[in-house]
Amino acid sequence: MVIEALKHRYYVIHKAEGTPKYEVFCCREYVDAQHPAYDIYCIRESELVQKLILELTDREKEKNFADLYEYFSKDGILYLALIHKDGLPLEKKLEEEACPLKERIQIGKNLLEQILLLSVPDYFLASLWEGGQILVDQGLSIGFRYRLEGILLTEKERDVSIRNGLSDLFELLFQKEIALEKCKEIPKFIRELREGKFVSVRDIYQEYNELCEILNNLGERGNIRPNTFLFRVWDRIKRGFPYVKKALAVVIVFLLVGYLIYTIVYPKDTVACLKYETIGTLTIEEILDEE
Repeated sequence: MVIEALKHRYYVIHKAEGTPKYEVFCCREYVDAQHPAYDIYCIRESELVQKLILELTDREKEKNFADLYEYFSKDGILYLALIHKDGLPLEKKLEEEACPLKERIQIGKNLLEQILLLSVPDYFLASLWEGGQILVDQGLSIGFRYRLEGILLTEKERDVSIRNGLSDLFELLFQKEIALEKCKEIPKFIRELREGKFVSVRDIYQEYNELCEILNNLGERGNIRPNTFLFRVWDRIKRGFPYVKKALAVVIVFLLVGYLIYTIVYPKDTVACLKYETIGTLTIEEILDEE
């Protein structure tokens, strides 16, 4: 199957997704596998087509979405050619691999940087959090598989979806540290993000960089430790143990000194002597002096 545009021809490799409103095909401009791949969105639903055309042709709002290769209309169908990305879904990576804190910090940073560098429109961001659409490769680079449903949301609904999606993602990245209360700055950052304290992704990125510095500094000093109730009790016990040892040592010394004084003041008057009547086969007899 071939999808023909005005200047390009896309050879279909396989169908990636199908919904009632649109279909997605993984394609290449050339059959040769060395050439880059594209996800071609074939959109037939009229409302979706109208809203997308308005957004795509609004240059001031659209800026320069780097993942959008081209778009065109043919036979009443709107086609979007987006750069295809490979990688493991973030949720699967975190589930199957033991990602240390340093890697998870970097994944969050790379994610926000990609959103900014690619100038991802808010209608794509709004529907990016359903699972399986954020991809991570071996080098921790981030890629996206986009969905189009966000175009049907109002601006306020998109904003809420983006904030909640990012909040859920950071909760997923740092769920271990949150569960063990290792760093109070993490839940504070997520709470402020969910409540809408940050105006834009740029603000979120700046605040996240400050959080990264705190986490890295704590990690270097080895101070990222659990802060739950049981761990706090155990820490207090450990901190008080040296003082307990000193107190016990003093008590033992006093007891020994007291016992020594007691034996001096109250010595034993008699000494119990053992009396033997036989030694082996010999019989010991007491000989009385004759007068």
